[in-house]
Amino acid sequence: MKRILTRMTEKYGVNGILNRYLDSDYFQETGDLVVVVFLFVLLISYIFALFGVGILRNSIQMFTMEQIKDYGNLRCIGATRKQLKSIVYMEGMLLEGFGIAIGIMLGTAFDKIMAIFIQMNMDFHLLPVIPILIAFFGDLYFATEENCKVIVNLTPVSAVRGEYRIRKEKIRIRKKNIFGRLFGIEGDYAFKSIMRNPGRFYKTIWTLGIGIACVITFMGIYGAVYANRRDLDERTRYYQIYYENTLDIDSTIDEVQSTLPSVEYMEEIAGWKETVEAKKMYSAEMVLADWEEVYGHYLDSFLQDTSEGDRKHKSYDMVNSLDKTDPDNGYASWISNLNRMITYGYDQKDIERLKDKLVEGTLDVDQNGVILVNGGYAYPKSSDEDWLSYEIEFYSKCIYTDYHVGDTISLVNTARLRKLIREHMDQYQKEYEKKNGKDDGSEMYNWKYEKYFNKEYRIAAQCYIEQLTAEGDIKTYTIEGIVSENANYFRDYGDELALIFPLESYYDVTGTDESMMTGMQYHFDHIPRSKYGELMYSDSMCMTSDYLWQLSTINSFLQSMYGVMAIVVFVLVMSSFNIINTAAGNLFLRRKELAQLRVIGVSKTQLIRIVLLEGVITNMLANGIGLLFGSVLNILVLNRFYHLLFNQRFRFPVVTAVVCVLLSTCLLCGSLYFPLRRMTLNMAEDLATGGE
Repeated sequence: MKRILTRMTEKYGVNGILNRYLDSDYFQETGDLVVVVFLFVLLISYIFALFGVGILRNSIQMFTMEQIKDYGNLRCIGATRKQLKSIVYMEGMLLEGFGIAIGIMLGTAFDKIMAIFIQMNMDFHLLPVIPILIAFFGDLYFATEENCKVIVNLTPVSAVRGEYRIRKEKIRIRKKNIFGRLFGIEGDYAFKSIMRNPGRFYKTIWTLGIGIACVITFMGIYGAVYANRRDLDERTRYYQIYYENTLDIDSTIDEVQSTLPSVEYMEEIAGWKETVEAKKMYSAEMVLADWEEVYGHYLDSFLQDTSEGDRKHKSYDMVNSLDKTDPDNGYASWISNLNRMITYGYDQKDIERLKDKLVEGTLDVDQNGVILVNGGYAYPKSSDEDWLSYEIEFYSKCIYTDYHVGDTISLVNTARLRKLIREHMDQYQKEYEKKNGKDDGSEMYNWKYEKYFNKEYRIAAQCYIEQLTAEGDIKTYTIEGIVSENANYFRDYGDELALIFPLESYYDVTGTDESMMTGMQYHFDHIPRSKYGELMYSDSMCMTSDYLWQLSTINSFLQSMYGVMAIVVFVLVMSSFNIINTAAGNLFLRRKELAQLRVIGVSKTQLIRIVLLEGVITNMLANGIGLLFGSVLNILVLNRFYHLLFNQRFRFPVVTAVVCVLLSTCLLCGSLYFPLRRMTLNMAEDLATGGE
């Protein structure tokens, strides 16, 4: 419609406005998603209709067999074969015609009710009815043709007596099978009985098997999503949401705080009723006095197996290979990855939260003591081939170093270092502008300035670090406590080796005070979906938690899965009704056979056992197929999908498998047991019926 309107305006030189109400009715300009959703709903509706076709086919076949004597009476009073066929066709058409008419009326009434709520005009539409009519009446023709062959080929006398024969259901002579060995003669007879009609038997076990495989697959995915939801809270730790920056050695506190959300915004979140706790964050980048000593404590497993460790290992090799006297060789850039360490300032409540993660020492440190975060989640080392094959872990827990309580870590006077670097860079900026002109706002100027600024900054920083170290302007801290991870919050780009100071000690070490916070963090009892958007703060200079993004993805996936679950349950229920209907009708047609078994000495208990074993055998094979295909599909196909999307490996849903086995057993055995119990099992009466 838009394309036609464009051609019209170009051809006739007029302006036109697209009718949004009309184009929405024909899925124009509303996005592909609406069309996809509509087609998906339509497809599901037709699937439901096809299940109805199957149920009706079985019902019509059973109804025809039950009325065999009535057709014989009609033959006796002169009805021709053509007239009998017409009667059978008319019965089927009336049955399906009334059903379709009722469906149209109910669907139209539902549309009218929905139209009131969504304020749209909804009415009956002929187009989707046409495929329904073709499917139902087309299948009716073939089903009735099969029934008519049985009816018109019977003699009037045989029809009146109900002596119909279905040759394909004769029991064939077979060797003793495995079920005979398992369940005795009843199991042997039961298997031979169900194999008299192998087509129906195979359809039953494959229908159930595929249904069980779908349930296993679905619950496997659901288990992965649920495990990821549980692990998300564990990995995120206490503070789920944070807005943070770090006080680097070249930054001022004003620059750090300028990247954070506004004070009003952060105060508003702190005042929400869902907010359990809101806390100021204090974090700063510190410089090691002896980076080689700290590097020597890193474990080989960390350096070789994690992405962060591999980066430090490469930096170490590069630093040792460079000429430290050459200012242009990048020495300062490479060493910056080794001589920095993140430091947190926590109040007593946040420190107490580390208690469960304490592996050595104490959390009650003195003014010269420090708590070492010596583990957490890290990205694994991976290659391009690993990413292409998806054989990677998003996060994995690890330990960083072999530090123990009593070991020491020396830090440069970072407050003085930051002041020296700032003075140097201010002077450098003036000299750069004097030489190259003031900032004209162009991208080229900014690019050149940033390039040379970064290089100059790193060189100056390293020079001042070496100067302060040589002057002895350092302080040594004793590790008095070691925790396996930071229990307060998780940095989305991975944990790292870190130091935790009591808040007063942190102020002293970093040269800051209470007003120099570097972020805010929040703990919620729950986060309503309506407030997701309010918490989404996007700023490339401010570090934020991706908890909401992951939670939103998981919740959206779960909502989709509930829809799929409803479809799977509906399909299984419809299949179950079909199986129950077929089983009950088949038992009715086998009355003479069951009576003959009673005549030769089979007791009612044995007869019930034989019939139930038919369900047990069918159930065993169906469950075997379902569990096999469900497991293979999960392990070979979806396992990588779990891993890529949810960072979870396939976990076989044992409980689901047990429930499937129990429910399918109840379905098959119940569909045979209850109809059999309702039958009179009158031998004289049943022997007078038809059948083999």
